[in-house]
Amino acid sequence: MRKVKVDSKHLERLLDILAKECEFFVNFLKVSREKTEFILKRKTEELQSLTKEEENWVSNLKKLEENREDCIQQIGYSLGLQNELKISTLIPLLGGNEAQKLSEVQDELNNLIEELKNINEINGNLLKNSLEYIDFMLNIVSNASDVSDNSYGSGGKLAGNSETRRMMDFKL
Repeated sequence: MRKVKVDSKHLERLLDILAKECEFFVNFLKVSREKTEFILKRKTEELQSLTKEEENWVSNLKKLEENREDCIQQIGYSLGLQNELKISTLIPLLGGNEAQKLSEVQDELNNLIEELKNINEINGNLLKNSLEYIDFMLNIVSNASDVSDNSYGSGGKLAGNSETRRMMDFKL
């Protein structure tokens, strides 16, 4: 594969954007770990607050992603590549040190994203289990609160209203 020379301004801009994305994901991982703690300790208000904060972070990430895509597109045009250029296809085109730097940042970013994906999966399972537990407890309380008149009348038959009354009659 032929090696190409990329304008150093474009490459430095790309590396800068990727470094900011790495920093973003490092911070986002910390927040996701906090979410895990809040879920485990049933701190719903803190979890709700953190979730709102995450929404702002996602908007910032979207801007970084747009900048990265724009920068990669500029590099592609400067190389005469009309196709959509990806970092993974750019690395083999670069020479030595540039390729190594870009490869290292890409690996770090991929590792951070994978770790975030795993933590989010754990958090999702914890939330699902919590909701199932709440549903289970509501069913127990609902069924335990079934009240009927269990007094016997003449002939050994149940006396009174045999219809079941419930304290709570709803399903989530």
